[in-house]
Amino acid sequence: MFFKNNLGLLRIVQSRWGLARVVSSNQILLKKSLQRGLVLEYTPCKQPVRELTDQMTDKPISFKKMPTDYPPVTASDHWRRKVRTVFNRFDSNNDGIITKEDFEASARRTIELLKLNAEQAANILKLRLEVWESLSRGSKDVSQITEKEFVGVDPSVVNQSTYRKEFFPMYVSVGFKVMDIDGDGLVTKDEHAAYFYSLNVPVEESKKMFDVMDINKDGFISIDEYAHAYAEFVFTEDPNNKYNGFYGSLVD
Repeated sequence: MFFKNNLGLLRIVQSRWGLARVVSSNQILLKKSLQRGLVLEYTPCKQPVRELTDQMTDKPISFKKMPTDYPPVTASDHWRRKVRTVFNRFDSNNDGIITKEDFEASARRTIELLKLNAEQAANILKLRLEVWESLSRGSKDVSQITEKEFVGVDPSVVNQSTYRKEFFPMYVSVGFKVMDIDGDGLVTKDEHAAYFYSLNVPVEESKKMFDVMDINKDGFISIDEYAHAYAEFVFTEDPNNKYNGFYGSLVD
């Protein structure tokens, strides 16, 4: 069963996708803090947990607001503007089409910025090409995707219950995996800035969006925080929503 989604890192999802293992953010934060010589006082608080399970990994993702709680998308001008923004970010050379070369270029920008070693570089390139492979399967021409085709996505797809309950958590997992360069289960400020840089978004914009996404202000973005930000970007149509900058400033 195929579902199109031009708002995320994927446009088509198949069950063969191997997604990243979801690691407890509290465990990783404790590990990183101990490495830095910090002492944490952690007081657990009871809160209602709202989760969806990633159908590929069977790992839960906790949402601040469930995807099914959002009203149906109507494809307003603002929503279409967000879709155009995603296209613009993926179109690395601004030639009006998305190709495999665009994703290779975005990988190179990350590699060069962070001075990654050969193994890390190979992994980054692999992830970006997997995204391209999924995107291109939904195109009439598998070698390229036009802006008209990308922006013309049918909004009814993201309104389907199956999409919101089953496929959206997979998009979250894959998108987070691409951003979490070292695979430790938390996105750092440098990793987020590197992702924006790879999409030709000024790194100055990364700090602002990172601070918005970092809900608990611990200096990291967990997969749950990423999931909330992504859901707000995909399912809302409020021009003043603070998550509109998920992919950087919206294009005109």
